[in-house]
Amino acid sequence: MATTTATWAAARPAAADDLGAHSLAGLLERNARAFPDKPAVIHPAGGPRRDGAGRDGARPAYRTLTYGRLQQAVEELAAGFTRAGITKGTKTVLMAPPGPELFALAFALFRVGAVPVVVDPGMGVRRMLHCYRTVGAEAFIGPPLAHAARLLGRRAFAGIRVPVTLGRQRLGRARTLTAVRALGARGGAAAPVAAGRDDLLMIGFTTGSTGPAKGVEYTHRMALSIARQIEAVHGRTREDTSLVTLPFYGVLDLVYGSTLVLAPLAPSRVAQADPALVVDALERFRVTTMFASPALLGPLAAHLAAAAPGRHPLPDLRCVVGGGAPVPDTTVAALRRALDPRARIHVTYGATEALPITSIEAEELLGPEGGGESGEVGGAGAGGTAARAAEGAGTCVGRPVPGIRLAVLPVTDGPLTSPAPHLPAGRVGEIAVRGDCVSPRYHHSPDADRRHKVPDANDPAGPAWHRTGDLGYLDDDGRLWFCGRSAQRVRTGHRDLHTVRCEGVFNAHPQVRRTALVGIPASTDSGWGRGGRTTTRSGTGSGGTGTARGATENSAAVGTGNTSTAAARTTATGHDPAPSGTPAGEIADKGTPHRPTGDGGSAPGSTTAGGSAGGAAAGREAEGSGTPRIRTAVSGAAGSGAAADGSAAGTSARGATAVSGCAAGGGTAPGGSAPVASAGVAPGGVPSDPRRNRLRPVVCVETVDEHLDEAAWQRLTAELRTLARTHAPTADLQEFLHHPGFPVDIRHNAKIGREELARWAERRLTPPTPLTPRQRAARIVPLAGWAYLVGGAVWAAAVGVPEARLPRLLWWADAMLSTAGHAVQIPLALPRARTAGIGRPAAVGLTMLYGATWWRQL
Repeated sequence: MATTTATWAAARPAAADDLGAHSLAGLLERNARAFPDKPAVIHPAGGPRRDGAGRDGARPAYRTLTYGRLQQAVEELAAGFTRAGITKGTKTVLMAPPGPELFALAFALFRVGAVPVVVDPGMGVRRMLHCYRTVGAEAFIGPPLAHAARLLGRRAFAGIRVPVTLGRQRLGRARTLTAVRALGARGGAAAPVAAGRDDLLMIGFTTGSTGPAKGVEYTHRMALSIARQIEAVHGRTREDTSLVTLPFYGVLDLVYGSTLVLAPLAPSRVAQADPALVVDALERFRVTTMFASPALLGPLAAHLAAAAPGRHPLPDLRCVVGGGAPVPDTTVAALRRALDPRARIHVTYGATEALPITSIEAEELLGPEGGGESGEVGGAGAGGTAARAAEGAGTCVGRPVPGIRLAVLPVTDGPLTSPAPHLPAGRVGEIAVRGDCVSPRYHHSPDADRRHKVPDANDPAGPAWHRTGDLGYLDDDGRLWFCGRSAQRVRTGHRDLHTVRCEGVFNAHPQVRRTALVGIPASTDSGWGRGGRTTTRSGTGSGGTGTARGATENSAAVGTGNTSTAAARTTATGHDPAPSGTPAGEIADKGTPHRPTGDGGSAPGSTTAGGSAGGAAAGREAEGSGTPRIRTAVSGAAGSGAAADGSAAGTSARGATAVSGCAAGGGTAPGGSAPVASAGVAPGGVPSDPRRNRLRPVVCVETVDEHLDEAAWQRLTAELRTLARTHAPTADLQEFLHHPGFPVDIRHNAKIGREELARWAERRLTPPTPLTPRQRAARIVPLAGWAYLVGGAVWAAAVGVPEARLPRLLWWADAMLSTAGHAVQIPLALPRARTAGIGRPAAVGLTMLYGATWWRQL
């Protein structure tokens, strides 16, 4: 390993303006010259479906492409692209299925200096076309179906001048890939185009699962830095054989000179992969390292656990890396039990704009004894960070990787046009990163740059800090704790609630599969905040999404912080750094966008909040309602501006609550971590949505038993309320809704659709809105159609078929529209109905009755 690392280090270029042989394309060529007969890509060919079980138990067939043959294809394609007009700087849409052809195309484009544009097709056609329209691509490489979409979406592809089809037949003026190869072979190979470190390498769009998709610019400097950091953190070597589930990691394997094995699955449907086929590939090719999202690692761990002891030892697998979404600690523990004891399991945290940011290994996550035969995950005595998830401290995602500078900034909803102060350890804020592996800018999106890029105070002319949009805090050991997305925090009017931190408490319950904290607009007559809130369940539908437990960003994720184990009472002002081990942000002042860390000064089990006399009263009320051992210390200034609703005070069973007030119109929230927003103004001075100023927090619950009866749900609700009261981060949460099956992103990260859940919760908890006259009229039309259909059938049976031709034609047309026309809409209606908590039978019946006039309003 040391020799390989030294060789890679020696290959790093000294010149900053011309990478030459040390660009990505140059490194592939170097590897091809050094070992042309070594397998480069091993890929499925024929046999069973790549995204499901094999037929009759058959093992899939694989083919091998060597480095020499791959480099030959790259050079032919590069020469052909040059002659076809794809040259340096040409932005080229690249839509190819995972396989050796994809890697040959990517490296050929790198070789000529063209800029591949990559968009996840799982985001949907409309959003995908919007991404392409913003880029202004000039060339298009894709299969025939993609070209059909290109022809239909002419506005998005108006600038395309060089179309290339991956099919065998020409489509319009598009050349086939075979013709491009022949064009290159006739003219001979061309030398690689000179590239500088800061030249644009490719444009990769974000997934759009948590906001509008944005084009991320990857420079050569960024790509090479990503390769080096992954190599350093995970010990990658030339001798590795890597199982690839995401094509980008295959590009890195070819740079390292290792062998990549394409997993037998569809990258856009990883959760549907057959783990038996994945295990077959791991065993057959003696895979040493793999990267996968929890959507695959969860089913893989379950499959390995269900196998007979010793059936799948996988002794060659030395490194498993999980990422793309928080990996549940239960999944890490299951893998640790099933794999060889020498195997290391890493969990990484990163983003499309910065990869990787942090990493943590299973032993630190679970503790030395975590994941043992008992099945317990990192108990308190084990010293693992995962054991603290159930206390509501968030998710520990490890330490920054070499080359990454990490900071926590005050949370604002708008741009930061000037350098912002960095918060100390133990204070929650927005995670920001800086380094060579961070994208310098978005493509043609100055608004996104203003919102996500912040100049450095010590080096204003240097690279900017990138705001990730995630909330978290650093502990005294330099580890980062993730608390959820900034845009998904629930602002209740007196403090912010954080998704990951709150959900970790409830996900620890054995009857809970996963939970999702959402906020809905709080009306003045909703009763929220005055006690006596009701807890309901959906009551309709019994289906589920079928996604494996833990395959989402909201499952009990790896490594979370502990809020409270100490019994000591501590009173603090909130303006000092939190002591070691303190989960920050127990209670934040009004407008404070804090998540899982304390607002400073509180020992474990204590709560700090900005408040006034009203907060003290609320604290006393909480003290007298089911938590007799909680003492409340109140210190505040008369006339304090942002009154804290102290209803959450004193929620740790043996802790104390310290409430410190701010002066009227005070400039900072407790702990000094963020400005207190004025009424109607979000932090950062941006006008806020009045509905967001005070949200009603609701916890959506998906249970292990999908068919939980009402009595069992009421018992579970009581237990969840008890959990909420005994943990400070969840003290405000008393309202729970039973959802039959969360809406989940079907792509590799399998994230929960929180916006859909919020809309569902709002519909469940607010009075139904009367239909407008236009909606009532729309409902009458299909009902009138059914009435004409049934009436016509009864008339024909009783009186006879009318001789007039027009009534007969109208009846048959009505029959087609009311039956076949509505039936074909059922597949479209079912996902919306499931999201709305409506069962399959009811959804089918209502769709057949009303058609699109019903399900489009869900």
